[in-house]
Amino acid sequence: MSLSLLAVNVGSASLKAASYLLSRSGEIRETGRVAMEDKLSSSTTDAEDPDHILASVVAQLPSLGEPDRTVHRIVHGADRISPFELTSTGFDELDALSPLAPLHQPPALAVARAAMQRWPDARH
Repeated sequence: MSLSLLAVNVGSASLKAASYLLSRSGEIRETGRVAMEDKLSSSTTDAEDPDHILASVVAQLPSLGEPDRTVHRIVHGADRISPFELTSTGFDELDALSPLAPLHQPPALAVARAAMQRWPDARH
């Protein structure tokens, strides 16, 4: 049995994502990669629809299916120095940090929320 993982890196106007399979033996195999420029800028309609952006990612990563884990790169985590599972409390903490990274934090959190709605059974 393998775990499928989606890694999402949201910038101020772009998104990069990659999908992986992780085997029980620890082997990691990349199964796809996508980079989308100018998808999150305020001049695009996608900026207001992160689910549409995720649909584009899914369309370009046909082997993805439903990921077991989704890893989000969030620019500012304040005192957090290690990964943590996203919960409503975690989102509240990260939202409060948006003034420290106003171009990156809000789009990244919007895409993370959309991913949680799209894949509610996955860990984020």
